[in-house]
Amino acid sequence: MALQITNVNELKVAKDNIKESKESFDSSLTTLSDNIKTLQNYWQGEDGYNYQTKVMNIIDNDLALVSEEMAFEVKYLDRITSVLDNAQEEVKKRLND
Repeated sequence: MALQITNVNELKVAKDNIKESKESFDSSLTTLSDNIKTLQNYWQGEDGYNYQTKVMNIIDNDLALVSEEMAFEVKYLDRITSVLDNAQEEVKKRLND
C-alpha cells in the first residue's frame, strides 16, 4: 500500500473553513431561534403553540446535530494536523542527525 503525501497546510485550511462555516451556521440558528421566540406572541392558540414547538424541536435537535458534527470534524482535523506536524518534525530531526 502506497502512502499518500498529505499537505498539512491544506488540512489546516479545510479545518478553518469548516470552523468558519460552523460559526456561521450556529449564528443563523441563533437568529432563527430568536426570531421564532419573538414571533410567539403572534401565534395564537394550540395550533400556533404546536407549530412553534415543532420548529424549535427541529432547530434544537436536528439542526443542532449538524453543528455537533461540524465540531467533531474540526476536532478530528486538529488531531490529524497535530500528528502530521509532529511526524514532520520527527522526520526532520532524524534526517539532520
